Amino acid sequence: MTVTMLLLACSNNATPPPAAPAGPDGPESEKPTTVTLTVEKDSEEDPNVETPTTTLRMKLSGGMSDSFELIMANGSCTGSDPEPPLLIELNCWWAGAGDTVRIASTDGAIVVTHARISEEMEGTPEFTEVQRVAVPAGLTVVLGETGW
Repeated sequence: MTVTMLLLACSNNATPPPAAPAGPDGPESEKPTTVTLTVEKDSEEDPNVETPTTTLRMKLSGGMSDSFELIMANGSCTGSDPEPPLLIELNCWWAGAGDTVRIASTDGAIVVTHARISEEMEGTPEFTEVQRVAVPAGLTVVLGETGW
């Protein structure tokens, strides 16, 4: 009986399943669990135009990969770290008027809203939605380096 069991054990060479192909971040089966959001800006100062402009672009990487142009604003822009669900608030300003862009992660989506602002404005500005990007279930949105 010992010999029989030994032969069965030796003849049971089950081939292990092939390893998943390795990608840059490990096996393909390991999906990212985050989406990194960065906001890029291109400032243009044309000597023939008095008002400089800034183009704001949202870029997604990790679990999603895409890029969206948000707005072209007058003046220069700065960013701030607001309270959740907002990820970032961008304020662009030139000569008493400007734009505020808010980017939030809420209800399974990245939502971008925009409002025109000015020194003469009273009360809270009215924000309108300019971009909505659905985020697949299981992914968390995080803010990447902004350089602001």
